[in-house]
Amino acid sequence: MWLAIALSFLALAAVRYRSAEARDREPVEVRQSAEAATAFVGVTVLPMDTERLLANQTVVVRDGRIASVGPAASTSIPSDAVRIDGRGKFLMPGLAEMHAHVQGPQAQNSEELNRDIMFLYIANGITTIRAM
Repeated sequence: MWLAIALSFLALAAVRYRSAEARDREPVEVRQSAEAATAFVGVTVLPMDTERLLANQTVVVRDGRIASVGPAASTSIPSDAVRIDGRGKFLMPGLAEMHAHVQGPQAQNSEELNRDIMFLYIANGITTIRAM
């Protein structure tokens, strides 16, 4: 569950808005080394196990997995961690779309259309789809 929370926040942070002018350029990929840690500091976590909010938390992710979660005042952050200021923001599991319509390979411009469709999904917190 915590992995889904962190990955959805990372995915949303990694997406860049593609304007009409930017579509003509090569896409920018945001990558992080396998060893690097990311710390979401001061974020409000929606854990989804019960109806509650965990305010002012620090979530540390290392190697694609959640390493620690706890109050911002007492959770240690690795010195090599990339810090993301989460004050005023929320961290929650990614949403799933269970009836998604995407373009098949036979459709004209399917790759470009699907890229735009996937951007809309991720921009709205949907990290998993089931294509129809």
